[in-house]
Amino acid sequence: MKTRPSKIVCVGRSYADHVKELNNAMPGRPVLFIKPPSSLIGLDDGISWNPAWGSCHFECEFVLRIDQPLKGETDPQKVLQAIGAVTLGLDLTLRDLQNE
Repeated sequence: MKTRPSKIVCVGRSYADHVKELNNAMPGRPVLFIKPPSSLIGLDDGISWNPAWGSCHFECEFVLRIDQPLKGETDPQKVLQAIGAVTLGLDLTLRDLQNE
């Protein structure tokens, strides 16, 4: 894996059908959370998890690599210029643990 970000910022509860499926409330603003850089692996590394940890759900995610600081930025053009790469990601969630 060539890219090793300092952090991975995720947006949750942004897809209405998924929010409804999980019986969650739709928030009035984005729900942000962070995953550790160690959660990022390449396709060649393979994926495995311990079934004893419970149900593992998967989602295809739209992934952006931000190459420039955007603290407090509101200009859409400057935000677009900060994007260094775009790809797809596979997000795995231990749903039983999340529901606790």
